[in-house]
Amino acid sequence: MRDHLNTPLSSTDSRFVTKNGHVLPTPRPATSAGWPLSSKLFDAEIMSGERLRTIIDNTKYSDTSYVDYLEAVGGRGCLFENLPAHEEDVANSLFRSAQDFNPDYRIFFIKQKRIYQQASQTTFGRMGLRQDTWIDLLNSLSILPNFVRVLDDNNGGYSGFISYATDGVTPEMFHLSFKAGMWMNSELAVYIKHDLRTSSNIVLICGREADLDIFKKSLNTTMNKNAGAVVNPFSILVQITGDYAAMIESHRWRLDLRVLTLESKTGCSSFYNYPGSWQVPAEELDIARDIFMANDLLSNVGYAAAFQSELLAWIIDQLEVFDRLRAKESDVDSRKIRSALQEERSFSIFRAKQIAELKKRIQTQLGVLNSKINQWDSQTAIKTAKTSASIAELTRRDSIAMKVIAGLTMVFLPGTFIATFFSMSFFHVGGETEVQLIVDKAIWLYAAAAVPFTLITVAIWYAWLKHMRKTAASIETKEMPVISSNEEWALQRSETDRSLSLLVD
Repeated sequence: MRDHLNTPLSSTDSRFVTKNGHVLPTPRPATSAGWPLSSKLFDAEIMSGERLRTIIDNTKYSDTSYVDYLEAVGGRGCLFENLPAHEEDVANSLFRSAQDFNPDYRIFFIKQKRIYQQASQTTFGRMGLRQDTWIDLLNSLSILPNFVRVLDDNNGGYSGFISYATDGVTPEMFHLSFKAGMWMNSELAVYIKHDLRTSSNIVLICGREADLDIFKKSLNTTMNKNAGAVVNPFSILVQITGDYAAMIESHRWRLDLRVLTLESKTGCSSFYNYPGSWQVPAEELDIARDIFMANDLLSNVGYAAAFQSELLAWIIDQLEVFDRLRAKESDVDSRKIRSALQEERSFSIFRAKQIAELKKRIQTQLGVLNSKINQWDSQTAIKTAKTSASIAELTRRDSIAMKVIAGLTMVFLPGTFIATFFSMSFFHVGGETEVQLIVDKAIWLYAAAAVPFTLITVAIWYAWLKHMRKTAASIETKEMPVISSNEEWALQRSETDRSLSLLVD
């Protein structure tokens, strides 16, 4: 194998030269038309060309043809960033597989993210390459077509595949790919193709730019400190799954501290003896939002931890398949890799258990909060009852006072009426020596005026009272339509849910 990373250039050499003096071989022409049917790895019996092409066409692409690329030979690696890759550029050899160009590892870092548009309620994948560049990469490097499906599926999954030589018997390529389901806005998809004849590896790592930076740094360091190491694609997976586990653990620690903070507010914890039964005043009920958010984030990170545990178990199984394909028992290097993977899996199992315990603790805090809210409601109801009792007592006292006033009125009203009646000018009383009551003949005018006006007043009052009752009944009928028993139950349930949502908000 040529150590092209340190081969000096001659004056007639047309290979691409990097700023560090590293070179890449001359490009070869290739076509990307008709993919995936044009791929030599396409198998119509187990792959759907129409589905794969639909995924390609529905994906959104950027306007760049530059990739980050890591290449390693004999334990020495070199990282190239923003390297031109499209066939219009000189460095199109990045996607070529020449006979004299078989480094141990060729790792491509490609930006990829699923986008959700809330306004249009749509979702689609977005690649950090132009469409023609992406298809050219898939075609030229003979990437297994089904990796496109793995990359597009945001639920997560993994796939292993063996491609054979033209005789249909001799294993030629060993393919591994997996997609970590979306969690905490992170995505990760990995594809590895190992050539069983030359032991060379092609690796695609797709995800967010921030995550790719982590993998680039760690893999570049690893490739440059393992000089003379046996070429094994699973050593790449050890590094990638380790970095992925570090991301999950970082989020788990932050959520652990968040749960402790919530426990300090509620004063209920199995780890600390917080003073006082309740640390949050009643007006700060927005703690419910924090509890629900923490519970949701724990579910998210818990999914990632559970997926990693399953993924590592699958990778360990695939390592056994890989050893059988190499027609030899597990060598020392393979046993070390298996031990590293098993160790990482044990961490992931207990990490998932720890996250499950955190979820139980956050559920406890939710129960404590609900209990305290019920307690506050009970105290409020008691205060309201006491206030109502006070109002009732005051009303009773007012009623007694009104009865006293009414009684006094009944006592003095007859005398007042008689005095007023006889003080009218229709009556005349004799002098001091002669007491004589003289009634004027025109007294009928009093009765003729008083009786009709009294009847008119009473009639107007009765008509107005009847009108007000009719209006109130009409308004009540419009606001409260007749509903069935099922509708009434649904209405009550809706009011209950609305009250709960207001409590959370």
